[in-house]
Amino acid sequence: AAAYYQEHDWRGASVEYKQVLRLNPNDATAHFSLGLTQEAAGDRQEALKELQKAHQLDPDNSQYVQAYQRVQQELKALAPAAVTAPEKKTAEATAEKSK
Repeated sequence: AAAYYQEHDWRGASVEYKQVLRLNPNDATAHFSLGLTQEAAGDRQEALKELQKAHQLDPDNSQYVQAYQRVQQELKALAPAAVTAPEKKTAEATAEKSK
């Protein structure tokens, strides 16, 4: 899995980490690594879930806490854009229909 990650093959790394988790669902390191992989692939929602699980399994690991908080902040920063974009499209579509 680490080799896939180093090659930026997010799909390959995700598959490998998920296989590890099927065998050992309480492997905090695998949850953490899968979370980082998902973050790198742009799937921050799933990354946050995996990083949270890693933190729950090993609450004293500061690396897990920092990664979780970073992704959480990234999602908060993206939230206004995610809300604004659909509203803007709806407004544009309504204006177009009224022409």
